[in-house]
Amino acid sequence: MTLRSFLRESSLGLALPAALLLSALPAVSQEDATERTHADILRDARERLIEADFDGVIGVLRPAIDTLVVDIENLVTAYDVLIENLRVSYLLLINTHVQASTYYYDRRQSNTSILWRDSARDVVVECLQTPGLGDTEPDPESDPPGMIDLFAEVRREIFGAFRVTSLDPLNADVLVGNEHMGSGDAGLPLERSNLPVGSHLVVVRAEGYEDETDEIVVSPGVTLERTYELSKKKGTGWWLLRGGAVAAGAVALGYLIQGDDTSGEPAPLPEPPNPPD
Repeated sequence: MTLRSFLRESSLGLALPAALLLSALPAVSQEDATERTHADILRDARERLIEADFDGVIGVLRPAIDTLVVDIENLVTAYDVLIENLRVSYLLLINTHVQASTYYYDRRQSNTSILWRDSARDVVVECLQTPGLGDTEPDPESDPPGMIDLFAEVRREIFGAFRVTSLDPLNADVLVGNEHMGSGDAGLPLERSNLPVGSHLVVVRAEGYEDETDEIVVSPGVTLERTYELSKKKGTGWWLLRGGAVAAGAVALGYLIQGDDTSGEPAPLPEPPNPPD
C-alpha cells in the first residue's frame, strides 16, 4: 500500500481532509527511499519524532516499508537483513502513532488521540500479520508503555497457540501448514505460539508409520493441545501372511464339507425308500 492510499484508508483520514494531510507530509517518493540507506531513513524518522513531526515520520517510513516489502518478495539481498530492517521500521512507525496519541491526549484533544491510537493498533495488526514478523515485540526499555500494552492486546485477538503434549513414536515430526514444529525426541511438549486464529492442517509423520493429518481450529488467546499416536505401516509380508491364512481357511472348510473321503469322488446318494403297501 502506498502512502497516499494508506492515508485515504486509515482512520486518520477521518479526522482531517486527505489533501491537508498530504500537503503536510514531506515529499518522499519511493525512489528517494530506495536511494537512501535504511540507516539514513531511520535516522531521519527519529529526528522528526523528537520534534513531534508525526506526519513527517509517516511520510518517511511508509515508502521505506513499501520498498522493503518488494525487496523481500524479490529477495534482492539477504532475507534476514531485509526482515530485520522491516521489523525496525514497523516498530518505529507504531512508536510514532502511540506517541502522537499521548501527545494529543495531554493537550486534551481526546478525539484526535483516539484516532492515532486506533491507527497504531491497525499498524500493529499489519506488522504481526506480515510473514516473518509474527514474533515482533516492542522494547520495554525504549518504547512507551502504551505500545507494550497494545501489542499484548492485539496478540490476544489475532493469535492463539498449539501444543503437542504426547507423541508415539517419540521421533515423529509435526508440521503445521508448511512449518516444521519439531519432533518429540528433541523434547516435549512441542509448542507453536503466535499461530493465526482459524483453521490449520497438522501432519504427523515418522518412518515406518502411516501419516496422520488433523485439521485444528485455533481460537484467540487460547492454547490448543493435542496428542498423536501413529499406526505402523503394514508391509508386503503382512499381506502375504494374511493371504496364506485365508487360503488355509478355505482348504479346511472344504475338508469339513467333504468329510474324511479324500478320493475326490462325491459320496453316493442314499437309496430311495420302498413304496407304501
